[in-house]
Amino acid sequence: MGETEESIEILQNPYSAVRTSIKISDIQSRENSTLSPMPEGLIQVLTKDEILDLLAYLESGGDSQKQQFQVIIRNESDQKGL
Repeated sequence: MGETEESIEILQNPYSAVRTSIKISDIQSRENSTLSPMPEGLIQVLTKDEILDLLAYLESGGDSQKQQFQVIIRNESDQKGL
């Protein structure tokens, strides 16, 4: 989630927004996970719009002020005639 020269922030639970800060000096080793935090098969039950919303969320890091979200908000307003 974030890293400085002194520490790294991680999400221990992908279903929680709670971040944990760990000192770099306390880390013996680290590697990228080969598992996705997305539940298996979820993509099969999402609509096209839900998939696009999910991609915008992931690309923006969940920041609704970033461009990816603004495009979706604008498009949704256009579809509603606003």
